[in-house]
Amino acid sequence: MRKTITWMCLVFGCALGLQAAGYEYQYRGEPRPLTLHTARIYVLLESGQTQADLNTLLPDAKIMAWGAQDAARSMNPVEGFALRPGRHWAALEMPSSMTNAAYEALIERLNKNAKVALASPFFTEPLSKPIGMSELFRVKLRSEADLSLLKKMAAQTRTTIIGQNQFMPLWYTLACDKQSQGNALAMANHFGKLGKFDVSEPDLIPTDVMACTTDPFFSMQWGMNNTGQYGGIPGTDIRACLGWGNWTTGDPTVHIAIFDQGFEANHPDLAAGVVGVGFDAYTGTSPAIVQGEHGTACAGIAGARQNNGQGVTGVAPNCGLVDISHPLWFTPNFTTELANGFSWAWTNNVAVISNSWGWFGAPAAILDNAIDNALTLGRGGLGTVVCFATHNYDLPQITYPASANSKVLAVGAMSPCGERKNPGSCDLEGWGSNYGPDLDVMAPGVKVHTTDQQGGNGYDPTDYYATFNGTSSACPHVAGLAGLVISMNNCLTREQVNNIIERSARKVGGYAYGSQPNRPNGDWNFEMGYGLIDVDAALRLTREVYMQNVAINIDSTVQVFGTIAAGFAVTPLVPVGNVDVNAGATLKLFASTSVTLAPGFNVNPGAALQVSIIPFLNCGFWDLSVGRYAPPVVEAVAPPATAENKTAIGTGTSAFDVYPNPLRNRVHVDFELAAAADVAFALYDIGTHPVAGVSASGQYKAGKHSLDLAVNDLAAGVYFLRMRVGETYTVRKVIVLP
Repeated sequence: MRKTITWMCLVFGCALGLQAAGYEYQYRGEPRPLTLHTARIYVLLESGQTQADLNTLLPDAKIMAWGAQDAARSMNPVEGFALRPGRHWAALEMPSSMTNAAYEALIERLNKNAKVALASPFFTEPLSKPIGMSELFRVKLRSEADLSLLKKMAAQTRTTIIGQNQFMPLWYTLACDKQSQGNALAMANHFGKLGKFDVSEPDLIPTDVMACTTDPFFSMQWGMNNTGQYGGIPGTDIRACLGWGNWTTGDPTVHIAIFDQGFEANHPDLAAGVVGVGFDAYTGTSPAIVQGEHGTACAGIAGARQNNGQGVTGVAPNCGLVDISHPLWFTPNFTTELANGFSWAWTNNVAVISNSWGWFGAPAAILDNAIDNALTLGRGGLGTVVCFATHNYDLPQITYPASANSKVLAVGAMSPCGERKNPGSCDLEGWGSNYGPDLDVMAPGVKVHTTDQQGGNGYDPTDYYATFNGTSSACPHVAGLAGLVISMNNCLTREQVNNIIERSARKVGGYAYGSQPNRPNGDWNFEMGYGLIDVDAALRLTREVYMQNVAINIDSTVQVFGTIAAGFAVTPLVPVGNVDVNAGATLKLFASTSVTLAPGFNVNPGAALQVSIIPFLNCGFWDLSVGRYAPPVVEAVAPPATAENKTAIGTGTSAFDVYPNPLRNRVHVDFELAAAADVAFALYDIGTHPVAGVSASGQYKAGKHSLDLAVNDLAAGVYFLRMRVGETYTVRKVIVLP
């Protein structure tokens, strides 16, 4: 394990005689050896450098991760020390592994470049996946009196103390760059060998902690998690992992129908989610019939099961899958049969219908009628969401039936580089996604890894297909997202689901998005519609309602299964401006988690405000006339006409998150302050009585903060955690388990 290498003089600090050979660090007093992993590298860039600059340094490498150097955000600052602003870090994957000597030479070359603040190696340990090493290392003092020694050592080694752990005050984090006497491993070992500190260790970063699914082929699903597969741009994806982790993977009672050539209900990656036996629109009978490979591929994109040790994952891996089949070829009575498929779907509890088919010309009123019935009568009158592919002719017109009904979601295909799939896009496949005035949103539509018919019946004998293409593959992505949105709130109307998906879409690709007549859900583009669907943003929008820059002149109800925020600047999505409830109007705000009344929320003389936080979801109180939640009023507030009004559930410009939730013994709180403030937390029971012994308070600086609260010996049930910032308040619901 011991060997001499020349680049240690720069990276591991020959000036101090530091670790002239070998890779190891100390863990609990014992040496822990590390082995170079030469297919990856960690780079900290100097201030002002971009991903483009990084690409010029390592043109053959793929950027796996990218972020600002902001580790100090969660720490208490140390006087006299601060990170240089504007630096960014990246983890990169090389085209292939290289010899240790070549790898060491590469790191030495990078560390001589003026754009690089520090290049550091990756390692492995026995049985481990690659381990990154950042520029950080940590030191635990033996007592607070040792801080002066730590500062002296930092100055001598040209390292920076970036902060003190706010919960364990003897722990400090330091940062290196290439001006330091060594990298994080060398510095940690040097500080440790002095024998003056309790612990000294490098910041080693496991790369497999946050894998959002264990499905074997997930790494190839660029549309879910784009790490640069197929030459794509990392991060240009539907943000599925964020959405699943933050919100939901779906509800089995929410059923997504794949209206296609039928799918294999016994496929090991689909079977657990299949609901019923389906319907064959060609014969007009059940069960559905597999009449081609196309439907199985579409079904996997929408709803392949997750973390089952099989193949891929779908966008909505826990929603139910319903099979509606038809051969989709020329036959007499074709449009009537398709119409019957829609009629069967909405009368059989289908929430979403995915349609990866369409044609130019020959529209039919009977099919229009059936689709409209599904859109308006499905889900007990809330409406079934209907998604259609736009087709693959590279033309500025989408195909029928999507073109005939503005209530459907018309879905175009996007390349891994964020472009409308076109004959010149980066995937190098010579076809194009249709576009035009009826286009709504985009989704991944080329080289999509998905399920296939088993054995020799499908596209590929492996039971999975690596390159399913076309707007056919884009459409079920959107159907899956619609299923997730309804899983979050099954009281939403079809129109509300569409609005959420469109409003939350990302403006990717460098296209000119702008305001358009009859396009009320944000900026839109002729080739990209509202942009690329975003699972995390859509589900957040499902749970969060923002009121800003609006005057309430008539009685209004705003209600949501989640949170409401109202005020001058509560969202960046619309221009800033006050919320004024004017004379003669009553505003009712109802939410299941929290209501935020921020500065700029004004209830003027002669107006009234009613606010309620409810502990559960109940569609029986859903008011379809406004599409908002309207439970019985349990609290009414009519504050005076002043921008500084306060209520027990109003808040200022700050917010906080709690987890885990539900919880048992402890709750963790994260919050961020725009400015230094006096902050206090208190817990209340369902009857709004304060819970003794569960509170915290103090003066906090601007920035992000975290704390833990013990909630031992509480009876199971619903509680409310209130945060006071100065003279304003926010409340979040928490659930305590037995």
